Amino acid sequence: MKSKYAAKSYADVALCCCTVTNPFRQKVIGIVLNPWFDRFILLVILANCITMAMSDPNETVEWIEIAELVYLVIFTIEMILKVIAMGFVTKANSYLRDP
Repeated sequence: MKSKYAAKSYADVALCCCTVTNPFRQKVIGIVLNPWFDRFILLVILANCITMAMSDPNETVEWIEIAELVYLVIFTIEMILKVIAMGFVTKANSYLRDP
């Protein structure tokens, strides 16, 4: 029986242990495929660009340092979720091979 997520062309196995039928991976794929996930990431990218434009390289501002740390955490979580959902590199349509 094929999973509804197999039709999305994700790798059959992610990280050498999570198959497409794995319940945890199915939840992660559901999160990554949610349109609000992409909208949230695009909003964070926009906020990050605005923060970088406001920052002065010669001056350290505490709230900008905190914002950069928050952006780093959000982008790291995005990467981890997409690697679990799509696979990392070995299969077609994996995270590093996604066109």
